Amino acid sequence: LSSGINAEYGGARYYSYLWSRSIANLIFYNLFYEDPFNEEAGRRLKEFLRRGSSVNYQRSVEQLVGYEFGLEEMVGALVEPVRAFSRGYLDHQDISDQWW
Repeated sequence: LSSGINAEYGGARYYSYLWSRSIANLIFYNLFYEDPFNEEAGRRLKEFLRRGSSVNYQRSVEQLVGYEFGLEEMVGALVEPVRAFSRGYLDHQDISDQWW
């Protein structure tokens, strides 16, 4: 699998994409999931983005989401949305006559 990722996506670029997506999911689910139009969360995100790369990004994200995170939280932020979608989607599908 890893050799296929390296060949097709350029290795480090693909993992950087996953890291970025994980951080985006952490931010979304901690700030906007329950209320996508929350003004206070929007102000906090705007301030976070304004600082850019001038500060330690992990500490900055931790301040934004309100807790310290590590590898498990990062992986969870990638996996949980897929699980949630799969559960909801599959619960409403009639798969009784599928080939498997």
